[in-house]
Amino acid sequence: MRRIAISVLILGLLFAMPTVAQVLPPMQVDHVTVTSSELATEFWRLAAMRQHEGMRARVVTLGWILANVPAGVDDAETVRHFVQAAHDEWGVQFVLLGGDETVVPVRYVHSTFYPYGGFTDIPADLYYGSLEGDWNADGDDLWGEPYSSESDPGDAVDLVPEVSVGRAPVSDAGEAARFVDGTIAADAAAAQQWADVLLMAEVLFPSEWQPGDPVTLDGAMYADELYELLASSPVPPEVVRMYERDFYPHDIPLTRDNAWAALDGGQFGMVNLFDHGWLSSVSVGDGVLTSEDMLGLANAPEYFVVTGIVSSITAFHLGDCLYEAMLNAPYGGAVAGVGASAPAFPTTSQAYLMNLYSQLYIHGPMRLGPALEEARLPFVENTERNTVHRWTHLSLLLLGDPALRMGPVPDWAGDLTAADLPVSGLRLAAAAPNPFNPVTELRFTLPAEGQARLGVYAVDGRRVGLLVDGTVAAGEHRVTWRACDSDGRSLPSGVYLARLEAFGSVATQRLTLVR
Repeated sequence: MRRIAISVLILGLLFAMPTVAQVLPPMQVDHVTVTSSELATEFWRLAAMRQHEGMRARVVTLGWILANVPAGVDDAETVRHFVQAAHDEWGVQFVLLGGDETVVPVRYVHSTFYPYGGFTDIPADLYYGSLEGDWNADGDDLWGEPYSSESDPGDAVDLVPEVSVGRAPVSDAGEAARFVDGTIAADAAAAQQWADVLLMAEVLFPSEWQPGDPVTLDGAMYADELYELLASSPVPPEVVRMYERDFYPHDIPLTRDNAWAALDGGQFGMVNLFDHGWLSSVSVGDGVLTSEDMLGLANAPEYFVVTGIVSSITAFHLGDCLYEAMLNAPYGGAVAGVGASAPAFPTTSQAYLMNLYSQLYIHGPMRLGPALEEARLPFVENTERNTVHRWTHLSLLLLGDPALRMGPVPDWAGDLTAADLPVSGLRLAAAAPNPFNPVTELRFTLPAEGQARLGVYAVDGRRVGLLVDGTVAAGEHRVTWRACDSDGRSLPSGVYLARLEAFGSVATQRLTLVR
């Protein structure tokens, strides 16, 4: 009798527990950001921009989710329960994970596909987007296992995404502010932002290829396939091909200097890499570009989206990955990146990449997250078993806001134009003289009256001077800087960056002080 009473009590408690749907306040939401309470203020600025363009956007903290949503076996499952309910009850279509692995939990999927005889735990944000099925159906704590046989069916994973997921690989308020600033600036300029495409490709195999050696696989072959696809689009973009060797027609030789100048110059909206990568560096012909290099990019506000067939440079969970550095560059870099969080297999990765660019340039314009999900869909039927498609499907992820506009996107908000979004068009002219000693003049233009801030920063991100901070009239303005910090002390020779912030956009210029 006692056992029966205890069983009845347990059942009563279970039935009394609220469901996830019951804890969500009634509302309609299109775009939700999940982040920490420390970063929520910054991401609310992004939500405000999305609301301005017609989306219904909201920020929900991880603390609120863990305190209110019935717990899963770990924090990642609890967050997924929230996303499932938000999709069903609120109508959420876009989910931004507002933080790296230290802020928003990562689901690691167990794969024995690679390396041979071993296994890899792949960080798979698709876990938060594919909401059907059970990612640990066999209850063995190895998530996302494929079907092997009737006696070993693995987990019941459905890899068809219901929502578009992206991650902001940030860990503090400063990085979150930079991420939001870049997204707002790129979104406002979306009508023309992605018109120019850069294709960088080197010999993939042999990996230590030298001029004159035989070639097994050239990344330029894949780049040329993409070039032909772009040329066939209804409005072909301007494409520049930067290849390591002369076998395929190209515009510029792939060298470290050429690659850096192209990224730092801000003339390309889309950049695709067919190169070797090693988490925090990418090979570019005669040299490499590292995460440290990428943090020095100063191309804002002409941010780019980076994609590529490069192993592990999207592996944000390992820290200091190349894409993370591109997105966290204080004065430019990328606004989003699509790539592999684990080793990439070129031929299969190329198929996904071609689908992505087809969505954006042939079927588009559209938002980046849905374009990536559409690119995945044709390969879902090949992902049930332990195949290269399943590996690629799981390791492919988006760092960036999945709602990033890739061109003027018509959706439920109607046909959007730049006038519907935060004001863009501010201009920070080149300083004169530059190089200088010790006085230079900065000229900037605002398209309308509003709040503006013009600061001078050291290359490590420290602000060393504040020249303008307040309400500024529309039109052109001139400010003199005497190479002194905010306390009037002379600064040493070196490179500094002038940064103008206004109307949700950012513009920068390099300053070279030579004493």
